Amino acid sequence: PCAACTTANCNACSATNVSSCTACNNGTAASLGYFLTSATVCTQCSVTSCQQCPAAAGTCAMCYSGFYPTGTTTCTATNITNCDVASATAIAGCTSCKTGFVKTAISCVS
Repeated sequence: PCAACTTANCNACSATNVSSCTACNNGTAASLGYFLTSATVCTQCSVTSCQQCPAAAGTCAMCYSGFYPTGTTTCTATNITNCDVASATAIAGCTSCKTGFVKTAISCVS
């Protein structure tokens, strides 16, 4: 049987060393993501609404659904109702809508 990684909040560890983490957990709707600070430590992101912060606590590579990154240090809510994945570059942009809604040029409609 496979042994579980021993590092808290670790998503994947070395095949030969269960205490050596290679990737930390991404965030969920209930918690922020984590990033690797050493082979044995996963540290939580500090950017609100950040799902993935691979470099440092104060940076964000991917925001939660409905948010978009403004620079690398902030996640901002989209202003489009029923938007699931916000554009990476604009507050008025939406890449895809929530289930049951269709994307138009400027909105998500049922």
